[in-house]
Amino acid sequence: MPFSRSANRPPPRPRPPNDAETRFYSAVFAKLRAQPELQQQLRTNLAQFQARQFLSKSQRRALVDFGWILAANLSLDELEQRLMADDRNGQRLRRFPQLFHGVLSPEELERLHHSG
Repeated sequence: MPFSRSANRPPPRPRPPNDAETRFYSAVFAKLRAQPELQQQLRTNLAQFQARQFLSKSQRRALVDFGWILAANLSLDELEQRLMADDRNGQRLRRFPQLFHGVLSPEELERLHHSG
């Protein structure tokens, strides 16, 4: 049997959110708090992603997790806390910043892009 290096490796450590992710999600949640009606956009985006045929297993898992969180009707603070967690679940949820498409305007995104 050939030597399998990956079988001997420890699982990757969860990584904390980087500065760009922190700035992006902070801006998103600030806008969601100011305009709660934008939360419907998250559900719409989730449904669009779930309808896609070709997603990897890990992407589907992230969407399922996000759907559970939305279905639980957590407060925005709890949702932000879960998304920004330094664990694997937080890392998985941060894989899809596209789920927040439409929350920030193109101008706000441009400002975020140039602020870092």
